[in-house]
Amino acid sequence: MARGIRDRIADKALGRLARAVGDDAARWTQSVGLERASSLVARALGERRAEGGVMEPWQREVLGELQRTMCRYDDVDAPLPEPGAIGALDASLDFASHMPEDKRAQLADLLVLFEAGPYALGPRRARFTRLNSAERAAYLESWSSARAPILRGAFGALKSVCMMGYWTRPAAWPAIDYALFDGAHPPEGDPVGEEE
Repeated sequence: MARGIRDRIADKALGRLARAVGDDAARWTQSVGLERASSLVARALGERRAEGGVMEPWQREVLGELQRTMCRYDDVDAPLPEPGAIGALDASLDFASHMPEDKRAQLADLLVLFEAGPYALGPRRARFTRLNSAERAAYLESWSSARAPILRGAFGALKSVCMMGYWTRPAAWPAIDYALFDGAHPPEGDPVGEEE
């Protein structure tokens, strides 16, 4: 099926789901459960849901875009490297791969709901990965400052995975004047923290 047609079908299905859920998406998710909510939303998106805690490529894309948005820093005097340029997504995925299977499955389910969240929570009815940078910032703010503790907790979990991947990359350290080795940064290609 052509992507444009699939997107229009997903947009209608998610619009209906968002209207049915109303303003209380967090309560709905709690009532039906994370796994079932994720399954319904993934189906409405026209995407496959992760099995056994192994993320689908589209979920890895969502995590990468979320990480790119969270690790954006506008100080021109101390620019941070782009997460994609320093392998931060791979580091986050590696971090997640060491979590117990049920926690990896919850993370994958959470990414499904995060991707579709703008349909119910705004700022406009579109996938997170299709929002512009200002809309993404507003959407993240809605999760981080939500009245519902479950949304704030979910935001904290997603932020932890993103930041863990980003700040474990030695290429990010100079921007915050961090050094692991006697004031000097490790040589390029040095496998910091990897077992021999």
